[in-house]
Amino acid sequence: CAGQRGIRFHMSVKEKKPVRRTGAGLATLAGMEVVSALRERQTVAGHIFDSLRDAIRTGVLKDGDDLNQVGLAEHFGVSRVPIREALRALEAEGWIKAPTNQRAFVQSLSIEEVSEVFEMRELIEVDLIGKSIGLLNDTSFATLEDFCDKMERAKDHETWVRNNWEFHTQLLKYSGRVVAIGVVSHLASQVERYLRPLKAGPDRRLQANAEHRMIIDALRRGDKPTARSLMRKHIRTTRKLVIDNLRRVQSK
Repeated sequence: CAGQRGIRFHMSVKEKKPVRRTGAGLATLAGMEVVSALRERQTVAGHIFDSLRDAIRTGVLKDGDDLNQVGLAEHFGVSRVPIREALRALEAEGWIKAPTNQRAFVQSLSIEEVSEVFEMRELIEVDLIGKSIGLLNDTSFATLEDFCDKMERAKDHETWVRNNWEFHTQLLKYSGRVVAIGVVSHLASQVERYLRPLKAGPDRRLQANAEHRMIIDALRRGDKPTARSLMRKHIRTTRKLVIDNLRRVQSK
């Protein structure tokens, strides 16, 4: 957890494998009625949660923006019940702040917290790159090269950002570390709103793509130290760009 607010995620602790009774849980629940209204409400709340989270992640909703329950209910065409459920879930994940008896608002991250997120990403992604050595095949490399080609053909910044994250996601997947990848995904989502406004020009996009291809080449050669070093440098470069931009914005 980064500080007392902002980034939140849960880690599970390994425990002894419990004794399992196949089918026992469902048999116990068989006599309980599933209320369709409850199922529908939970589905609606989940949809609202996803919509609001994506709006925050992509910068449609800005840091500090109010989240009026009445207005949201009118916007989504629902009662305030699923709105409240969605807001509680968003607060639990650190996307918003919802003080008691006050209107909820989009939770911002400080420069220090954004910097910490990139430091955590660096630690995890560099480790995962090392674990990927020897686990990629020709198809894997072709997939990664295809993402690089898509980034080089991207005509706008939004498309490039999307393909860039898909490249990183695919790259980390080969490590097989599901929990760590989930943590990285959450961290990256939280700072994406600060990455999008950069509007990286052609020069930075070309540089980033070249860095991606160098990482791929190091993986293909099985050169673990170089692959780790390149990933570390790649993330630090992005971190500096984001932090410098935030400082410029805050100084205005």
